[in-house]
Amino acid sequence: MVPAGVFPGIFLTTAATLILEIALVRLLSVAQWHLFAFLVVSIALLGYGASGSFLFSFSGFFKPGELPNLSRTSWLFSLSTPCAYIIGNQIPFDLARIAWDRWQLFYLFLFCLVYAVPFFFSGLTVSIALTRWSALSGRLYACDLMGGSAGCLLVLGLFSLLGGTGTVLGSALLSGVAAAIFGWGKRSFPFFYRAWIAVPAFLIFYQPSFLELAISPYKPLSAALLHPGSRLLETRWNSFSRVDVLDSPAVRTAPGLSLQYLDPLPRQIGLCVDAERMNALTRIPGEIRNRDEFRFLSALPASFPYSIIGPKRVLIFDPMGGVDVLSSLYHQPREIVVLETNPEIVDLIRGSYASFSG
Repeated sequence: MVPAGVFPGIFLTTAATLILEIALVRLLSVAQWHLFAFLVVSIALLGYGASGSFLFSFSGFFKPGELPNLSRTSWLFSLSTPCAYIIGNQIPFDLARIAWDRWQLFYLFLFCLVYAVPFFFSGLTVSIALTRWSALSGRLYACDLMGGSAGCLLVLGLFSLLGGTGTVLGSALLSGVAAAIFGWGKRSFPFFYRAWIAVPAFLIFYQPSFLELAISPYKPLSAALLHPGSRLLETRWNSFSRVDVLDSPAVRTAPGLSLQYLDPLPRQIGLCVDAERMNALTRIPGEIRNRDEFRFLSALPASFPYSIIGPKRVLIFDPMGGVDVLSSLYHQPREIVVLETNPEIVDLIRGSYASFSG
């Protein structure tokens, strides 16, 4: 007979696993580059494959039928999740130097090894359950699939609610709850397994500086923040992007500005997506058309259509900071339709920075 805690425990373990995998895809894409999204999938498969090989080779290490083994491996999954993130965040891997610096190959190996550990313990938890209760493997596998599906759905909201690092900690919290469920009612179940749940729960709401994501120095966000007087104003996450607002002297956005325009630009603050796509919010204190400081808009390539055909209806896709929108407002067509696919950018422009950007 399968103990009652096994099925919900497997459900929560696999949900936490998929949350962690998707969270790492997003975090490492921001920290390094988007090619790391493919690397995370390989790391997860490496951890799962290693757990199966370990269980097959050292099956005598676990006593058949002892439920505390599941609580132990699930707790190790929970413990290793924030530990792997903290250690991996400190590894000085530099993709740009890998061609001539042999140490970078070692750092890459260490990077993959560290992040594979949580997936190893997650896979070990599921493998032990399937091995012990093989006659009910269909039900266990159903819980596995349902948990993974729930994790994929849950992570969509966790990014907006908890942020990138908070989503990783949310995965640790779920697997910690799974460990408590596996060991519920067992006298041999250590108290600190249950007490551990409070650690990721606390860190979700109070994140110390060492949990901040280390971003590659080659990314535009890192470069802009190196300028004296630069500061990060706000950071937001959703399931497909990280949006940063920064105040920096390095932020001067006027794509293709004519060399004949020599006057200063109006004040701008940076708007950066995934630490690499830099745009700007331009301060608009009043009517654009009547202010000399906005004459630079007529010196941009975006003004060509207005000079040639003078369109009455304008459609603008994903303007981000809105220089294209400003250019359109400057030339006063009859109708302007703006489609911005990132809800965080829309919320920033309409909310926190509505008075700044007009």
